[in-house]
Order: sequence, then C-alpha cells, then structure tokens
Amino acid sequence: MGTFEIVRQFDETLFFLINSIPHPQILDQVFLFFSFYPLIIWMVVGLVLTVVEERRDKFFIIRLVLALLLSGTVASGIIKPIIKRPRPDITFGEKVVLVEEKPAAIPANNDFAFPSGHAAVAFAGAYVVTREETAGFGKKLSRKKKRLIKLLLLSFAFMTAFSRIYLGKHFPLDVVFGGLLGWFMGFAAWKMVDFVWPRKVF
Repeated sequence: MGTFEIVRQFDETLFFLINSIPHPQILDQVFLFFSFYPLIIWMVVGLVLTVVEERRDKFFIIRLVLALLLSGTVASGIIKPIIKRPRPDITFGEKVVLVEEKPAAIPANNDFAFPSGHAAVAFAGAYVVTREETAGFGKKLSRKKKRLIKLLLLSFAFMTAFSRIYLGKHFPLDVVFGGLLGWFMGFAAWKMVDFVWPRKVF
C-alpha cells in the first residue's frame, strides 16, 4: 500500500469518526452558523475595528478584504477545479451524515472538496485580525490580553473548519490544507499592502 493510499484511508477514517458524532438539532444550528457566516463575520469585525481604531492602521480593512478575496479565489477558483476531489457525500453517499445548509454564495465548483474555501477564508481573516490586534499596533496590550484575543479568533476559525467535517461537506485534510492556505493568504495580503504602501511603523 502506497503512502498516498495510507493518507487517504486515514483521512476518510478520521472523517467518519468526526462526522458520526451525535447531531442534535441545536448542535446542527451552531455549526451551520459557523459554516455559513465566516465571510460576513470577518467583514463586520473589520468594519468595526476600522471605525473604532482607524487612527492605528488606515490600511487594515484593505488587508482584510484582500486576504479574504485571495483565500477564497485561490481555494475555490483555482485549486478545486485542478484537484477535483469529490465531496464526502458524493463519494460515500448515505454513509455520510449530511446536514442541509443554505446554497453557497458562489456555487461554482460546489461539488469539489479540496481544499475547503470556508476554512481558507476563516483562517485568512484570523491571521489579519490577530496580527492587527496583537502585533505592531497592539503593543500596548498585555501578553494575557494578546493570548486571549488570539485564542478567540483562532477558535472561531477552528469552529468554521470543524463545521465543514461535521456537516459532511469536507474531509479533514480539506480543512487542514484550507486553513494553512488561508493563513498564508493572510500573510501574503499583509505583505502586499506593505509593498504598495510602505510605511515605518514597526
């Protein structure tokens, strides 16, 4: 058995371990919330921070929007059509506990699983907001507050990624790669804005 086959079997086994946990209605609603609203929530957070703390970094909202656009576009618009990995419910049918959700805002490539665009967007937003609030402009924050902010933001991103497995839409490796991709896209967006509008802050 080759390495790829071992990884695939492990991925599928882990998927069923997570996807087969009890699905009470209240838990379904919690994960549907984290699954459907990551883009909207990050934009609301960004707008609030821009209004409240505009004096700190006028380019913050540009970084955030760019990170969200890059992560979603690269994940769903470029990589998914190339990899073409079917979603779990398409691969395993009724074996998957599938929770019905609202139609995707951008239905293109909706049958493909790798990587998770939701996870990519969630972690891209987490990177930019975390960096804005805990580094550079957040130097006045105590270490305890910085850790708390990071924990809250990363917990939201994690819940979004986990929800995709729980709802039966993605395998674990889909969300892991999506999260890593989103984190990198957040970093890339930050650097791109610094390159276009160089400034001496740090």
